[in-house]
Amino acid sequence: TDFYWNKNYRPYPATAEDTTEITAHVLWGPRNNVNTSDPNFGVKEGAATKTPNSYGLYDMLGSLSEWTQAGEVLFTGEAVADSKPTTSPGDTLFVLRGGNWSNNASFIRSSCRSTSFGNYSYFVQGFRTVKEVR
Repeated sequence: TDFYWNKNYRPYPATAEDTTEITAHVLWGPRNNVNTSDPNFGVKEGAATKTPNSYGLYDMLGSLSEWTQAGEVLFTGEAVADSKPTTSPGDTLFVLRGGNWSNNASFIRSSCRSTSFGNYSYFVQGFRTVKEVR
């Protein structure tokens, strides 16, 4: 499915209940009056406040788009492992996964990918770390 809670994007989200369900999984932020000089700008929710995915990972949708180590790959329909870039980070397009707090629901689909050069930063891109708690 498009989302890890077994929903597909079309025709979802069509109702207020759909929007409530999405919001239970996604860290959204302000969508207007963008002022990045404000130190309180962006997502204002604490960690692990949303429903976790099937791996038990919290906050995997919204917040920041994840800058991955995978280089850009054209999808041919064949099984492909993540590619490792062979050039310098500034010359390589890296795959971004996951929508960020400024996107709409179509960007938080499991299949959604975008790219960014390794030497380019943007305030909605970042990386995620995972620590196992025993």
